[in-house]
Amino acid sequence: MTTLGGLLASLPAGVLAQSGQVGLPRFPSISPDGSELIFSWRGDLWRVATEGGEAVRLTRHNLDDLHSSWSPDGEWIVFASMRDGYLNLWRMRRDGSQLMQLTHGDQHLRNPAFGRDANGETVITFSGMLEADVYRDQRPYLLSAEGGEYTRLHDAFGSEPQLSPDGRSVVFTRGGAYHDWNRRHYRGPDAMNVWLHELGTDRFEPLTERDGDDGMARWVDEDTLLFMSDREDQTVNLYRMELDAERTIERLTQFDERDLQYFDVSRDGSTAVLQVWDTLLTLDLEEEDAQPESIALRAPDDGRDTHALRRIDRDISEAALSPDGQTMAYVAYGRVYLRHVDEQSPTLLVTPGTHARHHSLAWSPDGLRLYFVNDADGSESIYQAHVTLTREEVRRSHERQRARGRVSHRWDGDPTVSLAAASPAEDPDREDDPDAELDPDLAVRGEEPEDPFAPRIPD
Repeated sequence: MTTLGGLLASLPAGVLAQSGQVGLPRFPSISPDGSELIFSWRGDLWRVATEGGEAVRLTRHNLDDLHSSWSPDGEWIVFASMRDGYLNLWRMRRDGSQLMQLTHGDQHLRNPAFGRDANGETVITFSGMLEADVYRDQRPYLLSAEGGEYTRLHDAFGSEPQLSPDGRSVVFTRGGAYHDWNRRHYRGPDAMNVWLHELGTDRFEPLTERDGDDGMARWVDEDTLLFMSDREDQTVNLYRMELDAERTIERLTQFDERDLQYFDVSRDGSTAVLQVWDTLLTLDLEEEDAQPESIALRAPDDGRDTHALRRIDRDISEAALSPDGQTMAYVAYGRVYLRHVDEQSPTLLVTPGTHARHHSLAWSPDGLRLYFVNDADGSESIYQAHVTLTREEVRRSHERQRARGRVSHRWDGDPTVSLAAASPAEDPDREDDPDAELDPDLAVRGEEPEDPFAPRIPD
């Protein structure tokens, strides 16, 4: 087990995930040509070929990066992220570079989607509850691809807005203010339905009118929509609607146990990507009677699978200050830690590789020994940790080496390595300074590392 700066401890977490395994990918979005997709996994965004394979990490943050959408040219990604405390919209290149925050709201902004307006300009649509309406439901909004002020798409309530390919119409979902797709088989006045609005006019048309849920519509082309519905088999499936006079509806998937939870359609209308429980699937929209095909996903081991960060500053059961008042020993999660009292100092683990409980810390009067009780052998016994080098010894050694033009070994933070470094090879051309202060103890030990307890400038 290793420790990090401050009061963050890094603990083994190999049981959390296996290297290469992608479990529960969510919220897929597909590139305009259908060749690549982006999904959210473990709170970050990843890009992978539609055929599957090893995914590439695009974001890395402690808070969640969720829904995403590709720009019409396939070069930019807009996504919703919790990284500033609310779901706001961010933009980046398809390789994860040039990250930029587009909105700075104090309300959640949902369902971001790239599109083109009637003038052919690239814009972003989204929905949210941003106004003090008595009726608490989302409204659809329009935002420049460069950010700035957003405006209403229209004055009706609705969510999940999607501009048509020509930018003249918008399809959106009404209802669902008090429930979502996780509430299966809902029937009632809050049921979701798909609506169509011709921008610049007062014309609104309900494309579905049921007491069950229809929603999350996506354009395939100017005359075709895909949407989710639970109208058959008490399971959410994917349906296609032709915007002809009859509004013909066709079922495309046959899920009967697990619901379809999310989907997206490539801008060229060739491919849909689906999320069903813990699996992503593709569906060929150009082939008649096509069946969804699962996507095999892998991800590289980036170290997050072997360590988990945990705050321990609120879980300290006891603490003891050294006699010189410069070093604090404390017990957190039953283990013994040390750190300098300076705010930027690292935290060092004194008792690695054990699940024993420790308590009753006590320093020796000279501050060179730390005593504590350990129950590793089944009984409570007293142990001591010996300070290999005093702070003053380390500083004297370092100053002498600097005066001789030699650089001391830097301590790399590994608590399993003794602070007494191996003696370096002697330089045959170096002449010792006869006037230099000689510490016989340090001369035997060789060059010493820099003080590991000294204050550190944060990275």
